[in-house]
Amino acid sequence: MMVLFNKRFFPTAAVLFLLTGCAEEPAPKAQEQSDDKVVVEQYVDIKMDFELLHVIQNDATVEQVQELVDGIEWEQAEVSMAEFPYGRFHFGKAGSAEAPSPTYSFWISPFKDKVELVVNGESKYAQLTSEESNALFQALTGSPLASVKETRP
Repeated sequence: MMVLFNKRFFPTAAVLFLLTGCAEEPAPKAQEQSDDKVVVEQYVDIKMDFELLHVIQNDATVEQVQELVDGIEWEQAEVSMAEFPYGRFHFGKAGSAEAPSPTYSFWISPFKDKVELVVNGESKYAQLTSEESNALFQALTGSPLASVKETRP
């Protein structure tokens, strides 16, 4: 009787143990891919290159920038701007060495009231409203758009 009990109990217990371990629900994909930083770079005319302005890691600000970008109605367009962008930014995971993608370049309009965005390598362009421009510029740089004296740094 004991032998019969052992032959049924241990295989059944092993199967239940394995099923219990596999029954754990995976984390939602949105959480796995959530961005928890925004890297902002500013064009430096002297170097003809970009340099790090700052890294935004405040969850509320990162979420605000993500919501603004997600709400944009992009135009499919090949654009050629007359000047280098004021700056660029990309989302990323803190501590991640992955290549950032996509990178958003931004320009300030000549009247310094709107921001124009281009998604690098994707032929997407958008000119934001004044309200969106102010909110995005403030979130990215920490300064209001009205504080920009020149379109070039």
